[in-house]
Amino acid sequence: MKFKFELTLDEANLLVEALSELPFKRSALMIQKLNQQADAQVQAAQQKESKGEDVKGEPEQPVGGDA
Repeated sequence: MKFKFELTLDEANLLVEALSELPFKRSALMIQKLNQQADAQVQAAQQKESKGEDVKGEPEQPVGGDA
């Protein structure tokens, strides 16, 4: 079973920050997966924006950009 969650950029960054407090071997794969999904969404939003399409509600930067 797969789940889909909708988070604001701040909420997603908080989740990544919390995961980074766990031991690396437990959290690394999850952080990587979250970042990959966020990066794909940001890239899609940037492509829409460059075409002049509305991207309201899309994140402005990848999740965990500082991490």
